[in-house]
Amino acid sequence: MKALIVILAAWLFPVLSSFAGGMPVIDAVAIANQRIAAQRDYIEQVLQGLEQAELQPDEVFRPLASRIGPKLEKEIVLDGKVEATRDGEIYAPEVAERRTQEDYQQVRATVMTRRDELRQAMAANLNQLQHAGTASEVQKLSVVVAGLAAELQATDHELQFAAGDVQARAFANATE
Repeated sequence: MKALIVILAAWLFPVLSSFAGGMPVIDAVAIANQRIAAQRDYIEQVLQGLEQAELQPDEVFRPLASRIGPKLEKEIVLDGKVEATRDGEIYAPEVAERRTQEDYQQVRATVMTRRDELRQAMAANLNQLQHAGTASEVQKLSVVVAGLAAELQATDHELQFAAGDVQARAFANATE
């Protein structure tokens, strides 16, 4: 339930801030519809990713730009002669951990971009709040700033959840 409230707040507060800026209601509704469509697309991507998340045994042998250390080769070569071949199934936990870390990096990049946008919007609204002439403007802008602060806090939680997924995957690998 709290997650639903956070998602609704993320959709509604930018719309409220657009009212504070004097934007016509039709434009505000269009922005809200765009945000809802973007969230729906994101959820569909996540669901498709879960359907296609089956681990491929040889995925661990593919080159990876962010790899620390030498590339893991499928064949064990001694003195120029192939002595053995590694079984990819053994490395399934590492592949799952790698995917989790890559997901964290994507979430982190998205969150940091959104945080910058939110901070800029917050600064603009605080500036408008300082120059507000009427009590109704002050009240309206105060609500908008509070909403932006809540959305900023929600992005922090999103990043914490992604980091928790990485830690849980690493712990699961350590216990297997």
